[in-house]
Amino acid sequence: MKLTRLIASLLACGLIASHAQEEAKPPNKAEVEAPAAKPGEDPLNKLDLAGVTINAKERYVDVDSVVCLDGGALELIATLKDSKEHESIISVLAKPVHIHMALLLVGAKAGNPAMQKPIGEGEDKRWVFIPARGQKVHVSLVIKDEQGNPLEKPIADFICHVSDEAAFIEQLNHPGKKVEEKKFPTSEFLFVGSHLIDAGEGQPRRYIAEESGNVISISTFGDEMLGMSEHFGHVNGSLVWEIDTDVLPKLGTPVTLRLRPVFN
Repeated sequence: MKLTRLIASLLACGLIASHAQEEAKPPNKAEVEAPAAKPGEDPLNKLDLAGVTINAKERYVDVDSVVCLDGGALELIATLKDSKEHESIISVLAKPVHIHMALLLVGAKAGNPAMQKPIGEGEDKRWVFIPARGQKVHVSLVIKDEQGNPLEKPIADFICHVSDEAAFIEQLNHPGKKVEEKKFPTSEFLFVGSHLIDAGEGQPRRYIAEESGNVISISTFGDEMLGMSEHFGHVNGSLVWEIDTDVLPKLGTPVTLRLRPVFN
């Protein structure tokens, strides 16, 4: 019954009802109660989260996705379909609020994105920087190898520094010269949780990542669902990462985004 109570609480705060059904009325008892599972059946399998699969035993979440970029600077790891595909590795075929809920159901704890918060009033008003916080989540892509078998690789393997090509040319022009390639610093992102805000009396609350498209961000936008632990601006001068086209499947290839909360 613990799962039922958790689902009920998610319904109460709007993480399911306000998005899974577009009605401006409170859920009735039938909507709040989780569907009864048969003996030996995982109750998570009864949830209808399109594009999201929960592995309760190994505590990870899979999200149906598509490679949406074949070159250029990156601001995002994952975005919504028909959103920011021009600056993201993949687009997800699921609602961010459903991904958020699935992470909660496997035990992850959400925090908050990096933000500026006003303190005081009038002439004493000042802005204080609030750093990002949240549970670490290991991000990877499951792709197919040459034999068609699933292969899980950390997301950092698909990202390279924009200067790597120049470094490669430099090495060709100066054989024997040691050129250090910069690697993307991590495959672990913080579950910062975006924002769930009121949209007016009688209206379903809005999950901001569904409007911005910032599902997993490299740059700091302040409304992403998963973000970096450090603050990165999203002005052009700070975009120093791009897709490694040598290892990423071609544009339009279906892939699986795998999110593994880190519990140790």
